[in-house]
Amino acid sequence: MPQPVFRTIIRRKRGAAVMRGSTCGFFVASLAVLGTLGWPATLAARKPVSHHSASHHSECETITKAQVIDLFEQWNKALMTKRADTVGALYAPDATLLPTIQNGPLIGSEAIGQYFTDFLKKSPQAEVTARAIRTGCNIAYDIGLYTFTIDGDQPSARAKVKARFTFIYAPVHGKWLIMHQHSSVDPATSD
Repeated sequence: MPQPVFRTIIRRKRGAAVMRGSTCGFFVASLAVLGTLGWPATLAARKPVSHHSASHHSECETITKAQVIDLFEQWNKALMTKRADTVGALYAPDATLLPTIQNGPLIGSEAIGQYFTDFLKKSPQAEVTARAIRTGCNIAYDIGLYTFTIDGDQPSARAKVKARFTFIYAPVHGKWLIMHQHSSVDPATSD
């Protein structure tokens, strides 16, 4: 079966993307989905317009792979608090979420907070089993597999749910936040 052909965004000009064809995988498809949600435009809007403030801001903030792992661990620890506001504080105000156990996309902190209000009742804990991290100017991707341990149907019972994930982080007012999260049950383990 031939590989799907996606379009790669190579630059933006007056709000319109200039594209060229290329054969690529999930990574570019994710960028295309984010583009339809208006995400690149909101990221571009976050770049400092002026350097006349008291502290000098760089237009290109970078992050290490170890720091990306720490961002995931902060999110996982926030889940353990069972507080939707604690988890929600890790997401940008205009973030998007394609959740594991509910239809989406969920757009904005209110919708994401409501999802976590319900999901946190299951006492979720995530353990990463495989990942690939990519970092760049004002962006970081954490893509892989994790296993959620959640409350089961019976009292004191815990169930495991294997899932795929994508976290996309970007700096917002000097703090790296989740811009987009996609989590879906691993099809290899579903019935």
